[in-house]
Amino acid sequence: MMDHDVALYGTNEVPPEMIELRAGPVSATFDSGQLRWIRIGGVEVIRAIAFLVRDRNWSTPATLVTNLELKQGDDSFTLEFDARCPTIDGDFAWHGSFAGDANGTLTCNGFGYPEGDFLTGRTGFVILHPLKGTVGETLSIEHTDGSIERTLMPEAIDPKQMFFDIRAMTHEPLPGLRATIRMEGDAWESEDHRNWTDASLKTYCRPLALPWPYRIAKGQEVRQSVTLRFEGRMPGTTDHNDKVIVKLGDTRGAMPGIGLSVLPEDAAEAARQCQLLKGTGIKHLNCRLDLRNDDWQEAIAPYGALLQETGAEMVLEVILALAGDPLAQLASVANNLGSAGLKPAAVVVTPPQDLVSYPPGIAFPEGVPTYAAIAAAARAAFPGARIGGGMLANFTELNRKRPPDGLFDFIVHATAAMVHAADDHSVMETLEAIGHIIRSTKRFIGDAPYRIGPSHIGNSFNPYGAQVTPNPDNRRMTMARMEPRHRGLFGAAWALGFLSQ
Repeated sequence: MMDHDVALYGTNEVPPEMIELRAGPVSATFDSGQLRWIRIGGVEVIRAIAFLVRDRNWSTPATLVTNLELKQGDDSFTLEFDARCPTIDGDFAWHGSFAGDANGTLTCNGFGYPEGDFLTGRTGFVILHPLKGTVGETLSIEHTDGSIERTLMPEAIDPKQMFFDIRAMTHEPLPGLRATIRMEGDAWESEDHRNWTDASLKTYCRPLALPWPYRIAKGQEVRQSVTLRFEGRMPGTTDHNDKVIVKLGDTRGAMPGIGLSVLPEDAAEAARQCQLLKGTGIKHLNCRLDLRNDDWQEAIAPYGALLQETGAEMVLEVILALAGDPLAQLASVANNLGSAGLKPAAVVVTPPQDLVSYPPGIAFPEGVPTYAAIAAAARAAFPGARIGGGMLANFTELNRKRPPDGLFDFIVHATAAMVHAADDHSVMETLEAIGHIIRSTKRFIGDAPYRIGPSHIGNSFNPYGAQVTPNPDNRRMTMARMEPRHRGLFGAAWALGFLSQ
């Protein structure tokens, strides 16, 4: 008999316990060393205040909390705890001291130091603003020099950092009520978390203009604090309504064609499971060939078996080798497919450099084939096929490197649901960002046909580090390819939610 947790989540890993907190009219949830879903008057003001560690591959290890001491009064609380963040380069230990006052003020202090030289992409407090009530609304920013800037949170997803040198941010979660969050101990800047399918806008320390990963020396202290205060018309205490309400909306338009992505390393095993695929009704099968690997031809035969059994059309994804003429490489692929009796209906070609992230201010390497050169080579090698352009990696990279108008028959990008956080709530919350991504993409691709995918919880690539995170113990882990929830009902619910968006 299947384990209940495995049936739901694909893993029997036990999630950490959450603690509900109250400070006057403010409610919050303590979860693994962070305050989440901070609400006042039932309205979410801040999605999270979290002291986080990113390792050199930009994966975020789970925070292990010990020695927790909670004093919860009728309208205030204090929390003291020790925390440890284990990474592939050692652990970062820190101490947290969180408090909530009767007037709704929240104060979060964190300090720690590594026991040995420590390599990290980022270590320190991160603040997440929710999308609802923030996107498109007025925001006041106090910079580190004391100057004040009034601006708007953008509707379209910004590929660059939005705000720099931040000391405090103020917005109005309710009419006449101002919420100010102040950060001390470093300089903060903001970026649009929707780029990575996160349902938040993020303010973080350690500017991206500085090199990363970077080293924190043994014993070097990191000490920071974050304070959230409210001014103006304070609401009464309102409990958040946690009831789940399901409504059936009106049907609009036709169901889009749904495809399946099979990576080359999985092709042989997938071909052995053809019977499971025959009844799915998939319209296309994304078949990937990575020409950086000497054995790339070995996936062709199992792809052929899958295509024959499913009757799906072939969407070919080609990752070019680092060196060599694109046309010669694609001609070799076309010849190998032709020998196997396969003819792709659509083709997407990417140079390997496009699988790596280039943050704002970092130049793309020289010698990379242009979009125009790739499109011309693909059309020559696969006459009659629809030629797509864009990214096999996340929307982030498409937003930063946009294809020219009119060059491709369709535009594509992938998504992943756990670039920054792997807990169940954060993964399901990524569904809030999908509509924002669709609208932002359509702003710059115009009327070009648009394909999203592969889209899944896990990560096929890690554009931000050397590798995706290994997951031999079947856990919830950021930047991992092997994602257990896809074999549970959670994964089914997430996929249905994605499709509904």
